[in-house]
Amino acid sequence: MNILSFIATLALAITLMEGLYILLRDPRGALNRLFFLISLCLALWLLGGAFGYSSPTREGAFFWFRVSSPGFIFLHCLVLHFALRYTGVAGGAWTWLLYLPSLFFLHISFSDGLVFSDIYQSGNYWVMVPNYEALSFYLFVANYLGYYLISLALLFVHIRKTRSIRIRGQSRVIFAAVVFTIASYNIEPFLAPLLFDYMTYGQAPLY
Repeated sequence: MNILSFIATLALAITLMEGLYILLRDPRGALNRLFFLISLCLALWLLGGAFGYSSPTREGAFFWFRVSSPGFIFLHCLVLHFALRYTGVAGGAWTWLLYLPSLFFLHISFSDGLVFSDIYQSGNYWVMVPNYEALSFYLFVANYLGYYLISLALLFVHIRKTRSIRIRGQSRVIFAAVVFTIASYNIEPFLAPLLFDYMTYGQAPLY
């Protein structure tokens, strides 16, 4: 087990404990259940990382990346769903339609490369090559960025409108978490290799 696998395992345990804690506080609460599902997505992403970072073979690294892909493919859908319910904008059955594009991306991830076109070993770590030449890569980026930006807009309006100091502070924490998610999703794995002489080891789930 290398250091990345160790960190992923630690983060996985913390994430599951957070999700279970919130769920057990109110198992019937819609927001609590959505938060738990968000935690499960992160946990699955981290599970793939925990095994993939230390995989002895390229095929194994790709396998664990595919195992983890539902985690990051559905994460932004759950975040937007959460933001819609949290801000009271919407919460009907139609919100499940938000997940349909992710089914398409999940199919691509299982059958072909979605965000990484290749993986090769450098020392004790696997280096991931972003799939810059694939249309599906840019469609996926547009999809999750769009969902996250809508979530931020909903939270921003909610912060401005609410009169509760507690809710305003809570909303700011959620807003900051979404901003950090956007940054970790893009800077280390996609932007840094494109703009600088940088190799990504797929560390986004650790952040």
